[in-house]
Amino acid sequence: MCIYAGYRKKNHTDNHVIQNNNYSGLNQSYSYLQNYQIKLEIPVFLFKSGYPMEVNTFGDLVKKTRMDLHLEIKQLAAQLGVSGQSIINIEMNRTQSSPHLLKVLVAFIKGQHNGSMSEEQLWQLCFKNNPLYPKHQNTFGDRLRADRMQNFLSIKQMSKILEIDPTTLGRWENDKSKPHSVLKKRILKWNRAKLL
Repeated sequence: MCIYAGYRKKNHTDNHVIQNNNYSGLNQSYSYLQNYQIKLEIPVFLFKSGYPMEVNTFGDLVKKTRMDLHLEIKQLAAQLGVSGQSIINIEMNRTQSSPHLLKVLVAFIKGQHNGSMSEEQLWQLCFKNNPLYPKHQNTFGDRLRADRMQNFLSIKQMSKILEIDPTTLGRWENDKSKPHSVLKKRILKWNRAKLL
């Protein structure tokens, strides 16, 4: 879109006069400045600075969702019952979130995206930069750790649910030992109940 600078005709004999018919109510003649043009480009979308155009991390997803809803960090923090600094750290990808904060943020994001993002995509973004989350779930320990993290539980919380020692659960997740069949059935039963 180009806009040309113009001025009203005032008894100047050397200007080229052009009638402006774009405005039906105005019968004023304007002469265009021949040597000066002002080009104004108007963007199709106006984004605030810092708006993530691509979502590569969980922090980008939180920031994009917040900005799409026109919420400030303080407003989102008050709505979720967490500190504003926690939201800033997540959006800037500075720290890994605690299981509680992650649970609150995932519930918030799921409510806003309404199925436009698959569960697998969401988990990949949640734990993409988390060194503790297993990249491949080939072993029992990897699957156990992934299930625990996807249910937003700490080792202490999950060991209390399974009625085992936290150190034992840590050894299972690191594939240093395996549970006997009775405990394995209890774990699988717990996972099925959580997933349903």
